[in-house]
Amino acid sequence: MRESLSTLRPEFAYRCQSTASDGSLMPTNLARAGRLTKMKFKKALINLLLAGVSFLVSLVIVEVLVGFFFCPGAGQFMHPQEGLPAARGVREVTDLDSVLGWRGRPDLRVTFYDYHRCPTYQHTVIHNSRGFRDEERSFARMAWGRRFLVLGDSYTWGWGVAQNYLALLQHRFNETNRQVEVINLGVIGYATDQEMLLYAQEGVQYAPDMVILGFCVNDYKENAENWTWGYSRPRFKVAADASLILG
Repeated sequence: MRESLSTLRPEFAYRCQSTASDGSLMPTNLARAGRLTKMKFKKALINLLLAGVSFLVSLVIVEVLVGFFFCPGAGQFMHPQEGLPAARGVREVTDLDSVLGWRGRPDLRVTFYDYHRCPTYQHTVIHNSRGFRDEERSFARMAWGRRFLVLGDSYTWGWGVAQNYLALLQHRFNETNRQVEVINLGVIGYATDQEMLLYAQEGVQYAPDMVILGFCVNDYKENAENWTWGYSRPRFKVAADASLILG
């Protein structure tokens, strides 16, 4: 009977076999190929991560360059409208309120600019005597027509725009001779908890036919916060009977 090659030359069998991960023996060439495959995979993964980081950095650089070269007046200081102070943040257009946390500053008239945009992107912001970015409104209803009341945050207030969407809606109703009054109670930085309190405190006095809530996804997060924009916020707790307790 012919003897196997491994019997005649044991060292040859040792060189041609290697231990696999499960403890079994496998040819050395296959083991070496497996190690090379793992090394190539790791290298490809590292290259992919580096490419992703490079892409993100490139996007940031492009955004900065576009903002500098294509933003009108980029690199210049903002010049407020003559006779009006400049405002660029929430605390410059609001006042402290013991229940709501803060509310719009009454009779405000400033040049407001959005620091997320170009320095020259600015507009005049006017609040009525109750601190809302709306025309003067009375609690007493007109003898005719309907009354819509809108609650919301900075989107309803009109961050970054010369006219908020409710002013445009009111203008459209007026143009078409529809007897509708649109009351804007949007306050910059509010979440739904403050909007509910504002409605109970003041909005209900307008006796609206319809109440519209302007909702933003960040309301979820801000409803659970104690502080926003440097102000202390009202916090609700859920009681055992599922009712809300302000505390």
